[in-house]
Amino acid sequence: MDPTQRASDDVKNQPILTFDKKLKVGKLPQDVYVRKDGEIVLACQGKDSRVLLLNASGKEKHTFNVDGFGDGQMQLDGPAGVCEDETHTYASDTYNYRIVVYDKRTRKVVRVLCGNGEGSGKNQLNYPYQVRILGKFLYVIDRYNHRVQIFSTKDWQVKHTFEDQFNEPLGLHVDDRNIFVTEAIGNCVNVFDTRTRKWVATLGGNGDYEFYIPAGVCATASHVFVSDSWNGRIQVFERNSWRLVQSVKDVRGPRGMCMRNDRLYVACWHDESVRVFKDLHAVARQERGRLAAAVRTRTRRALWVLQNEN
Repeated sequence: MDPTQRASDDVKNQPILTFDKKLKVGKLPQDVYVRKDGEIVLACQGKDSRVLLLNASGKEKHTFNVDGFGDGQMQLDGPAGVCEDETHTYASDTYNYRIVVYDKRTRKVVRVLCGNGEGSGKNQLNYPYQVRILGKFLYVIDRYNHRVQIFSTKDWQVKHTFEDQFNEPLGLHVDDRNIFVTEAIGNCVNVFDTRTRKWVATLGGNGDYEFYIPAGVCATASHVFVSDSWNGRIQVFERNSWRLVQSVKDVRGPRGMCMRNDRLYVACWHDESVRVFKDLHAVARQERGRLAAAVRTRTRRALWVLQNEN
């Protein structure tokens, strides 16, 4: 049997996600971003509102808002979202109705977006939640304005307001193909085309497909992962068919999530942890690639031997 075919057959009989480890972090984590080197950036709510930098083992290294809880420049009040690009860390300062932009290296504040109080104007936010970056654009869940605000990271201005589509948006994932937005009212995930911002599909429904406060979403080329928060589980869907293929249960209060190095990191507020799962589909894909490369190498060697024998 072709070894690449064997690997393909094996993955069909496996779950997509399997538990890897649990990092006890405390501080009511709401969202998580993982750097290429494995360091973890965590948005934590509660009276000790902070954005933390952790090492790969979950040990605290630094705090971004060094002055703690409040509405000052180096303070936060209930951050619910966090993400990064090459130079900046972005945090939604939820109860201060603003987005705080930090220098990724120094952790100093370099910009505050919408820092003029609660409201529904173009440069105002009402309970900003998760934030995600795609290229030079920052996407922000503007929860109680029922919209997604899209900022340019070049001039920090609002370039698009994505509205008239949402009831109470919470979770967010953006990539070159789709925008995924979870809804607290309606308990569903709406999927849009990234370029046109037109509706593509809705995840959610009856029975096993139901959500109860879906609070986070993440996608790979092949699968979509949803934090079904109050049901205490991760729901896994095929990306092309939108078919439910796995339900990972006993995950306590899952919120924001991030995929890095074939691992899905999930912020779990109920037991104050980050749970890490292996993406077995991605691991199997890598194994297929490794086996295919090995086959090509053996074939080249065999051809070389035949050519030199003649």
